[in-house]
Parts: sequence; C-alpha cells; structure tokens
Amino acid sequence: MDKPLRVLIVEDSEDDALLTVRLLRRGGYRVEFERVETATAMQTALKKQTWDLAIADYTLPQFSAPAALALLQSMQIDLPFIVVSGTIGEDRAVAAMKLGAHDYLMKGQWARLLPAVERELREARERRQRRMAEQGLRRSEQRFRALIENASDIILLLDRAGSVQYASPSVRRSLDIDPQQTLGQPFADWLHPDDRTPAAKILATVLAADGTVQTAEWRWRHRQGDWRVFEAIVKRFDDATRFSGCVVCARDITARLQIEEMRRALERERELTELKLRFFSMASHEFRTPLSVILMAAQMLEHSEPEWLDAKKLRNLHRIQDAAKSMSQMLTDILTIARAEAQKLEFDPQPLNLFEECRQIVEEMESTDAQQSSSIQFVCSGRGDGVCLDRKLLHSILTNLLSNARKYSPAGAEVALQVSVGEEVVTFEIADRGIGILAGDRDRLFELFYRGGNVGQIEGSGLGLAVVKKCVDRHGGSVLVAGAEGEGTTFVVRIPVTEGDNRSD
Repeated sequence: MDKPLRVLIVEDSEDDALLTVRLLRRGGYRVEFERVETATAMQTALKKQTWDLAIADYTLPQFSAPAALALLQSMQIDLPFIVVSGTIGEDRAVAAMKLGAHDYLMKGQWARLLPAVERELREARERRQRRMAEQGLRRSEQRFRALIENASDIILLLDRAGSVQYASPSVRRSLDIDPQQTLGQPFADWLHPDDRTPAAKILATVLAADGTVQTAEWRWRHRQGDWRVFEAIVKRFDDATRFSGCVVCARDITARLQIEEMRRALERERELTELKLRFFSMASHEFRTPLSVILMAAQMLEHSEPEWLDAKKLRNLHRIQDAAKSMSQMLTDILTIARAEAQKLEFDPQPLNLFEECRQIVEEMESTDAQQSSSIQFVCSGRGDGVCLDRKLLHSILTNLLSNARKYSPAGAEVALQVSVGEEVVTFEIADRGIGILAGDRDRLFELFYRGGNVGQIEGSGLGLAVVKKCVDRHGGSVLVAGAEGEGTTFVVRIPVTEGDNRSD
C-alpha cells in the first residue's frame, strides 16, 4: 500500500520537480506536492498545511536553499530538508548542512533519493517523539513543581547526612523561614533538642533499607521562637542522578492538638459538671426532708397552746422558719445553677396569663415575707394573655429580683415592678431606691457567690442574680442593670415573645 507523503518542492524547474515526484511514487509513496519558487510562495504553502518533507534546489532565480532554511527556522518549523542541485559544490553542501539541511545530493544521483528520504522521515519521527517526550516531561515537572510549591505540607529532600537539599515554599508559611536559607543546613537544627536523637534514628532506619517508611511527631521551632508540632512521614529517595537520601513530608498539627486538648478539657469539665449536678441533686434531696420537718415543727409550735407561746418564743420560732426557708431557697438556687451549667435546666414554655402570674408572685412575696416593710407597686401594659414563658423560671427570675430590691431598700421604701408586652419582646423592669451598686461591682454582678462591696451586714448568698441570669438565658433573653451607689438600682429583663394558641392579633 502506498504511504502518504506531503512534499514541498522548492524548484524553478517544473520538469525536475515532476521527476522527483515520479521517483518518490516509484518508491511506494502516494505523493501530494506543491512547487514554489519564492519565499512568499513558500511561506504561504507552509501556513496552508503541514508538510512531511522539503526538497530544495540550492539556487533559484529569486530564492535559494539557505533562504528557505532561514524561513523554516524563523517560522520554527522542524521539517526534513534535502538539498538537490546540479551545481552545488562541496563547500556549499557543507555550508547548507551547517545551516540546518539534513542531507544533500547531486541531480543525477537519484538512486540516493529514496534512502535519503526514508532516513530523514524516520529521523524526523524520532525527533518529534523526543520533543513530545520532552514536552511531556516538562509538563510533568511543571505540574509536580506546582503541586510541591502550593502544598500546605512541608516537603524536604535530605542527603544521607541529614542536610537539606530542597525545601518547599511551605517552610516559609509554616515556620516563617526562607527555604533558600535552609539549603545545605542540617534539618535537625530546627528540631527540639529532645527530638533530635529519635529523628536521627528514623533517618538511619530509612536509609538502611529501600522502601522503608517511618512516621514521627517532631517539634520544629518557628522563627518567632515558639515550637510547632509536625506529623512527619520519612521515606528513602533515590533518583537517576545517583542522589541518595530521604524525602520528608511534614504537616503542622499544632492547631489540631490544641483542639484535641480543648476537647478533652471540655469533656473533663462536662464530667465534672455532671458530677456536681448529681451531688447537688442528692444533697438537695437529703437536706429538704429535715428542713421540711424543722419548718413543719416550728409552724406547729407557733399554732400550739397560747398560754405556752410568749413573745420571745414566737420570735425564735419565726427565726427557725426563716432560716429553714432561706436554706431551702439556697438549695433550689444551687440546683438550678448546676442544671443550667450541665445544660439540663428544664425549659417548658406554656401560654400564661402573664399579668395574673406576676400579680400572684407579688402577693406571695408580700404575704410570706411580712417582715419586709417595703411594698411592691405592680404596673402592667399591653396584652398579657397567652404569652409563652416557663412558669418555674419566671418565678425564679421575679422572686430573686424583687427579693433583692426589697432587701437592699430602706424601710418603708417602695419597689416597682413594671411589666409590658410588646410585639416582639416582654419587658420586666424592677426598680428600687436602695443602696445601689458600686461601679466596680457591675461586671461581676452575675458571678456565683459574688456580693457587692457595699452590702455591709445585709444577709445574702450571692446566688440570686446568677440564677436570674441562667433563667433569662434559657429563655433567650437579656438582663441589664442601671443605677449608682446610693441612688437605687433598676434591673431590665427582656425576653422574646412567643405567642400561644389562644392569643390572636
């Protein structure tokens, strides 16, 4: 079967061109050709299609083989180029070869044409294959370098002595060290002193046997002086240049270890919180029973035979009852805080008649705490029916704030409770004209067991405001405080509105 061959013939003699074509066809080629005589015609032909071979006469009236070679080179075309001439001398033939011609022959030596064509076509194929291989290698090297230079991991190439022969740009990102400054330096210089001996043993193990892979955790010093922890993989590396050493891939795991340590700390804290909750639950249960007995006994004695009960005994019975109630409330507050910290504080919002609930809380406080001479003025606005709040948490919020307001107010002073229901928020404002709050105490008001510096001998546990904050947070609300020393205090609690089924627009 004829082999296809596209030939560009640079020749001013049509007969000689046709003779060349006949010889090629006799040699088994299916020839497609074009004859050109000028540089312009040759350039046009080269742009029009791809050619397999160029055969050129050395000298033409308006062109020449050296000029054709120069045109090919300027267009960066690698095309087998054979000079055929009847007048070329040895000097010109050598010059043409130096310019880039692949072969030359004299007209009349047609027996050499086919072998020369076959050889040049074969060598052209080999050149193309080499170029493709080289281009593939360059692309592969470029991709590899792009991967290495953009990798977040540190990649090092170490010789057998442990000196750095290559350091990826990630060295700068991870350790703030110029990679070029590490070349030729022992990589162990960066290591923590305690890690140098284990690292040397790992390198020795890897170098001793091809295919061995070792992993390690190393601490490398950042340029700022702190130590970063890296997870490293070390493997032996040998290449075609007879280089023998190790490649090290290291990933900064400092942040991961810190997160793991934080997770462990949180887990320990969670376990401790659970333990505290169990303890407080048990303590609350165990203490409430005897407190209930004490309170009941004191109440029974208070209502016993009148002739037995004088003023002194009555005062003592009231003290016993107040102490038992105070202890019971303290247990309730501690248990509430423990449940909140364990994220187990029950939250069951139900539609309430808010104003009626608040009125009952006010009446309850005034009746059970009759010794307090401060009255509570209750004012409400908006629509209070169907507002969804947790009844127990609401009770804790208001009783603690109102109790504090009355406790820290002078005798006979009035405490105000104002409740307003808006479209998006319920606002509770509790105001008193008491001792106020020191400026230095504001940031710590809601801390457990913290009491203001101006409370003096007024009794208190330092739990009330902490309970208020936990209960308000459970509702997704906020609590603000205003006032100054000697000018009274105002607490403002805002809780997002959740409408019940029976509340219409």
